[in-house]
Amino acid sequence: MESKLADRLEKAWLKPKSLPIAFALIVIAYFGLVSVLSALDGVTLTKEDYHMWAIVAFVAWCLYVGVCLFKCRLPRAKKNCVAVLFCIEAESEKLFATARSKLVSNFQSSLEHNAKIRFKALCVPKERVAKYDLKQDKDCLKLLCKTHSVLLVQVRYTADDVDDSGNFKLAVCYGVRHPEIDEDVEKVLSNDMAQLGAPIRSQRFEKKNAIDVFDFTTQALVFACQYIMGFAVLLARDGQNAVTLLLQARKIVEMNEGGYFDVGNLLQLVDDRLFWAYSLSAVISLRNFQSEHSIAHLQSMDENLELSNRIHPDTYAYYTGKAYVLVALYKDGQTAKKCIERCKEINQNSDWLYSEAFLSAYLGKKAGIVMSKYMRAFTEPYPNLVELLDYIEFVLEREPDKITLHLAAAMIYSKTGDSILTRQHLAIYLKNAPQLDRRTSEKIDNLMQSTVCDIECSQNCINCSHSEAG
Repeated sequence: MESKLADRLEKAWLKPKSLPIAFALIVIAYFGLVSVLSALDGVTLTKEDYHMWAIVAFVAWCLYVGVCLFKCRLPRAKKNCVAVLFCIEAESEKLFATARSKLVSNFQSSLEHNAKIRFKALCVPKERVAKYDLKQDKDCLKLLCKTHSVLLVQVRYTADDVDDSGNFKLAVCYGVRHPEIDEDVEKVLSNDMAQLGAPIRSQRFEKKNAIDVFDFTTQALVFACQYIMGFAVLLARDGQNAVTLLLQARKIVEMNEGGYFDVGNLLQLVDDRLFWAYSLSAVISLRNFQSEHSIAHLQSMDENLELSNRIHPDTYAYYTGKAYVLVALYKDGQTAKKCIERCKEINQNSDWLYSEAFLSAYLGKKAGIVMSKYMRAFTEPYPNLVELLDYIEFVLEREPDKITLHLAAAMIYSKTGDSILTRQHLAIYLKNAPQLDRRTSEKIDNLMQSTVCDIECSQNCINCSHSEAG
């Protein structure tokens, strides 16, 4: 009886539920102390003495409350790291300690090699978060925000006999805090998390297999963490960090081939997200190139296009991007033309028409052909004609001998309503182009005459001071 009481007091000590007991003990100690002192020969307690010992008792009570609250506070991660919160439910202190050391500590050490993204594993017993209903998404989100964590891992570790067991059960599930995403992406993430959690959702094992089970569970959690974080930063359009995390996740699966992992399924899962990350990185490199005109961005774009093509080859986006790089970086119009022919076969959308028209000019086709192809392209909408003009200007700067590109630029400037640059590029083309047939000359003359710039000048469009095309 006394042993059970001592065990209960030990379990409750320095926990919120022990506060009433501690208060009662301090009150008893106070009255006991003043009674003993009053009974001593020659000792007479004054009113001030009673007040002094009452203050001592009150301070002791406040200190206990402070220590109790401090010990039971929720851990919080620093802002410069990605935190994973482990919430462990165990039937005994021994089982809790085992789960914390063999799972949480191993998880932390397994992620410490990541130089770019710092991970932090936090750990709390489930009773410490009793006021949160972890079956409700809203409460889970509150808990994650409170601890500055992004991933919640719930662990339940039980034994068939708490005191002396040979059989155990380990159950793990998790949830993630992520930015607002649309419904379709939410479904993809939920489906992925269900697949990631399946191997460790519930495991029964004997004591002799405990090390293997915890090692596998740790690796599965590390994989899931890196995959989910890779997915999350991908949603934040951070392609490079997404690639780093997803490649590390892929390496874990490859290292465990032949073990408990469903290698084929998990590799496909990671590769699908890597394809997305490489494609996103290619688009970001393209945008950086368009703003800075740095060759390094074109090289990065080309690398990411090739990496994405290794995973899912022959996509429309690969061929359009590759054609862009082949001309701007490698000056290879013939191979770029083959890429656009593949786009034409895939026919995912109509923007290949603009690429085909550009290449006809880049490869020096007859003016009539170039004009016809642009007129055909103009029947289909294009999101940003200014980007096309910027690209033509960049290529002309690198290859000024591509005279027919001036005709291409004039066609697009005419479409955008910029009469000054339309006339100037037409004038440059007419001055440098070989002799034109009558029909083509009439088309170009008509375009020139129909383009009114409303500027009084000497009609020397090539050297127009109102533009920089010449």
